[in-house]
Amino acid sequence: EIPVLIDLSELPELKQINYTKQGIIIGAGVTYSDIQHSGIIKSDLPSLYELVNKIASRQIRNFATLAGNIANASPIGDTLPLLLVMDASLTLLSSCGIREIPLQDFFLDYRKTKLQPKEIIEEIVIPVPAKEAFIRTTIATKRKAVDISSVVSAIKIVSEAGIIQEAQLAFGGVAPIPKLSSKFPELIIGKSKEEINPLEFAELIADEFNPISDVRGSKEYRQLVIRNQVLNYLQEFLEGGFNE
Repeated sequence: EIPVLIDLSELPELKQINYTKQGIIIGAGVTYSDIQHSGIIKSDLPSLYELVNKIASRQIRNFATLAGNIANASPIGDTLPLLLVMDASLTLLSSCGIREIPLQDFFLDYRKTKLQPKEIIEEIVIPVPAKEAFIRTTIATKRKAVDISSVVSAIKIVSEAGIIQEAQLAFGGVAPIPKLSSKFPELIIGKSKEEINPLEFAELIADEFNPISDVRGSKEYRQLVIRNQVLNYLQEFLEGGFNE
């Protein structure tokens, strides 16, 4: 039984999208519709802007929030892999004070997080990526919209002078929590265009994960989706995303 329920959705302090020294802050009360209409997001976080336009229906986007997607901690949360590769962090607030935590450390197990009792997410902080960064996200669903994904992934690669300097790859739906690939940066950072073998790398990444079978897809299907998504990312990157 809940003796008191307090609605925080209209608190002005939680409805802000602003620049800070750390990047862009998105308040916990900011809805997906707010993100759709934000010039800041469209200009500096276009990958998030494009993703949000594909999520759910208009009615849901009017109420659903990015913070809610994070706190729900579903392993197939549509925004979570993208936020992971973009090095997002959270500001958590309680009567004891404020603490900050990297998003990748927030998830503990299936729908379990480091959020403490009487603590809320105050804001999400996303560093502004370099303009030349290659950032993509893919959702595997039966329908193009208003569906629950079987696998969702995101990638970020930054190259300079023909060499890859940064690389992150994350997946949802292939583990109890949304998860960064530990193998991908090792495979690709420091390499030139000629040293990247998309098919070989995609198969190595698929072997890194051990997804389960459920109503949305078998283990074998999910591993094939992982392989194909990575293959598509790397082929697109080599065709037009590499900075020589």
